[in-house]
Amino acid sequence: MKGSFERYGAGKLVGKRAKQLLIPTVGWALVLTIIDVVLNVLTHESNSVSWIAGRFLSRTVSDLWFLKAMFIACVVVVFIEKYCKGHWLTYIICSLLTFLLPSIYNFNLYGFMLPFFMLGFKASGLAKEKSEKLDRNKRICVFIGTLVLYIILLLFFYRDNYIYTTELSVIGAEK
Repeated sequence: MKGSFERYGAGKLVGKRAKQLLIPTVGWALVLTIIDVVLNVLTHESNSVSWIAGRFLSRTVSDLWFLKAMFIACVVVVFIEKYCKGHWLTYIICSLLTFLLPSIYNFNLYGFMLPFFMLGFKASGLAKEKSEKLDRNKRICVFIGTLVLYIILLLFFYRDNYIYTTELSVIGAEK
């Protein structure tokens, strides 16, 4: 995004991300609301205007939360980079403030994603700067080191500690 930030500027970048992330959210909310209305017609249930509007608003706010979270994270990073000069302290403060977000309308999920997005943004910029200065052998060592670190971190992974707690699994459903 740093290259995009320099290429487009803050306003154009936010507009571009809005098209990429918010239009699909609203579009799918509209499609799913139409399906809800059709299903209600087929089952002879009521389709009042207030119910349709409420259903559309609910789907727009609650469904596809991760796309809205990515947009919000993008706006926060653009703001920090433009007005706070990208200082690490600002990123740390924003990450800590995410603990204060309420759990209504999935705001806590936005807060869950924001620190990872910001860390990834800063790390990718740092990695790009450093990789230009590293030769091939050092890049391989960095890759192997991060792979080993990832494997070590997997040892501390427990299913109870992650955000999704459904009965679905990549390997198979748990009973």
